[in-house]
Amino acid sequence: MAASAQSTQLVAEDPAETERKINNDAYREMKTTLERKGESSFAVVAIGKLQGYAPTLEEAFALLNSRAPEAKQAIIQKIGEKVETEAVWEAVGERIS
Repeated sequence: MAASAQSTQLVAEDPAETERKINNDAYREMKTTLERKGESSFAVVAIGKLQGYAPTLEEAFALLNSRAPEAKQAIIQKIGEKVETEAVWEAVGERIS
């Protein structure tokens, strides 16, 4: 089986991986709008849509748990803050910036 076919099969079998890709695509599409509207807050993206903004990371997790408790994967991003990384977690595998 070719690598791309294996990758497609894994995505089809792993709901969290599928949701991660959907969230990454949604984040990319709304990134400019998020930065304009949610300056200096945390944006919460789950299940392919913006769940809301929170002023602190703790409140962002609470927001995620209240609005999308069924989410298998989510993006919580501090808006207006450039994130520098030295490494990418192997489990993540894809940068969304």
